[in-house]
Amino acid sequence: MIAPLFLPHLGCGRRCTYCNQDHITGGLTGGLEERIVRLFASLKGRAEIGLYGGNVLGLPPPELEAVLSLLDPYRDKVTSIRISAKPGPLGPEVTGILKKYNVRTIELGAPAFNNDILARIGRGHTAEDVRDTYRFLRAEGFETGLQVMVGLPGETARDVRETAANIVSLAPAFVRIYPLLVMEDTDLCRDFREGRFFPDTRQAAVAKSVFIHVSAWTHGIGTIKIGLTTNDVLLEKIVAGPFHPAFGYLVKSEAFRLALAQRCASSGFSGRVSVSLNRRDVAHLVGYRGENLDRLAESGISPVWVEEAGLEEGHFIVGRGSKKVKGSLADALYSFLSPDTPS
Repeated sequence: MIAPLFLPHLGCGRRCTYCNQDHITGGLTGGLEERIVRLFASLKGRAEIGLYGGNVLGLPPPELEAVLSLLDPYRDKVTSIRISAKPGPLGPEVTGILKKYNVRTIELGAPAFNNDILARIGRGHTAEDVRDTYRFLRAEGFETGLQVMVGLPGETARDVRETAANIVSLAPAFVRIYPLLVMEDTDLCRDFREGRFFPDTRQAAVAKSVFIHVSAWTHGIGTIKIGLTTNDVLLEKIVAGPFHPAFGYLVKSEAFRLALAQRCASSGFSGRVSVSLNRRDVAHLVGYRGENLDRLAESGISPVWVEEAGLEEGHFIVGRGSKKVKGSLADALYSFLSPDTPS
C-alpha cells in the first residue's frame, strides 16, 4: 500500500508549462506537519509513504533532511519511502540522507527524450540528464522507475518511439504513463487558448500509451499507472485534453483488442473464435462498455471466451475449429509498424 503525501512544487525551482500541482493534488489544506499528522492518523496499518507533487531532490541537503525527518517519529508505521523527482546532479550527501530515512524507491520524471520538447515545456534538464540520474540512482541501489508523458508540444511519432526505446534500454523497475492535459492557470493553458497548442485526441493519446505500455511489457517492465487520479478539483480545472476517469483501462483494453485482432488476422481466423485467457483479461477483451466486442464484430471476429488459470495476464490462446494459436499483448505492436504510427 502506498500512502501519498503531496508536496506541491516543493523543490521544483521552476514550474513546467503544463503543471499546476495545486489542482492535481486536489487543493491541500494545512501545513506539511499538519498533513503528516492527518495522514498517519488515517492509516490502519503500516504503509509505504509516497512523496509526490514536487522535487525533493531539488532541495539543498539540509532542507531535504528536514522534510524527511518529519516522518521519522512514525517509523513504526512506515515500511519505506518513495519519492518523485526531476533528474539532476546528485552526490553522496544526498543519497546518504535518502538511505538514512529509508527512501527505497525513486520515480524519476522523464516526460520525453527529445531535448527540444524538454526545453519547450520548461523542464530544466536534458534527456542525457535523465539517463545519467537514472543510472546513478540504480548504481546507488535505489529501485528506480520512470514517469513519461504523451501528447507533449511538438511531439511526433518518432518521439513516442524514442520514449519507448529509452524505457527498454534503461530497463526501469516500472513506468507510469500520463497523457498531457491542459490545466487552468498554466502556461500551456494560455498557449491553448491563443491557438499555439492543440492537445491529443483521446484516440491518439490511447494509441501512444498502448505503444509505450506494450513495448515495456514485452521486456518485462511493468506499468504501475496510466492516467491521472480523479478528484473534484482536478475535474474542475481541466480545460482540454484526453481525460477519461478510466484512461488506464482504455489503454489496456485497446492493447488486448489490437493483439487479438492481429493474431486472428495472421492466423486467418474470422467469424466465431474461441479465446482462452486469464480472468483478469476478460474485462480487457470486452472493453469499455463492450466497445471491444463491437469493434471486433465490425472486423468480422466474434470471440467466445473461457477463463484459464494457467495463462498469465496478457497471454491468450485463440482458435477456430481444431486450429489454435498462442498470442500475447506483444502482438499489438504489429499494429504500429508504419513509421507514421503511433499518432
